[in-house]
Amino acid sequence: MNPRTIISRSLLLLTLLVPREVLAQGARLQLGHLDRLAQTAEETVDITVDAAMLKETAGFLAGRGSDTAKVHQMLEGITGIYVKSFEFTTPNAYTDSDVETIRKQLTAPGWSRVVGIREKGELTEIYLWKERDSNGGLVVISAEPNELTIVNIVGRVDLGSLGALGSMVPKLPGAIRKGRPR
Repeated sequence: MNPRTIISRSLLLLTLLVPREVLAQGARLQLGHLDRLAQTAEETVDITVDAAMLKETAGFLAGRGSDTAKVHQMLEGITGIYVKSFEFTTPNAYTDSDVETIRKQLTAPGWSRVVGIREKGELTEIYLWKERDSNGGLVVISAEPNELTIVNIVGRVDLGSLGALGSMVPKLPGAIRKGRPR
């Protein structure tokens, strides 16, 4: 059998074996495998906000006295915000496999790690998704012995405005802890 035929058949087999969702995933991560951690967590934050909900809730997210038009403009390129955060009473309530499943998704073409900090059982990483020549998404992984947080923002993320977005996300229901934003 000639090499060209072997390559063609291998590519066909790979296409059939790799789930379509993985190929078309883009900047949105699959985080469903983490849902089981809610059973053992002392506190859980689960945020799923798609583009339609972002537009509908922009005024709420901005807060009283804020410029809703600016908030709409900032959220314009964002098509989703997905957060999973778990706080545990005991260390190592989640496994390395839980984090590695996420990190494996970030090895797909388009993702680039821009920050990686590892120290004494803690991991912090930030990844950017490039879509053509522009930023198409962001992922933050924060893994500590008693806490695991994954933030996945899908869409054009203006890194300069990201600080303002961070102050809005904790206002979503379930993300306020003991009177202080997380």
